Amino acid sequence: MGKIQKEVRKFCEKNEEILLNNTLGLFMCCGSEEDFESQLSNNFSDEIVNQASHKGYFGYGYNLEKMNFLYKKNIKKVGNISSSKNEIKNEAIEAYAKNVIKLVN
Repeated sequence: MGKIQKEVRKFCEKNEEILLNNTLGLFMCCGSEEDFESQLSNNFSDEIVNQASHKGYFGYGYNLEKMNFLYKKNIKKVGNISSSKNEIKNEAIEAYAKNVIKLVN
């Protein structure tokens, strides 16, 4: 809970110098927009967070039907939910994508 995928973390650690020398954007899905900045700081180095020219919070979603028993139990307890939920912010994703397109054009 609250951690990015191990493969993403390892990629960022291994390639940090390359990432810091390029235009960089970060986005996350997490349970609370208020926690977004702290989630970025907890999951990426300060240098990567500071280098990112675009940062996006895209909401969250829980599909309980696709979770194994233990993960489902944790999500229900920590997220205080009893059924699947979709709070993905499509408008935020579209706005982020438009900003990225402006950068590459």
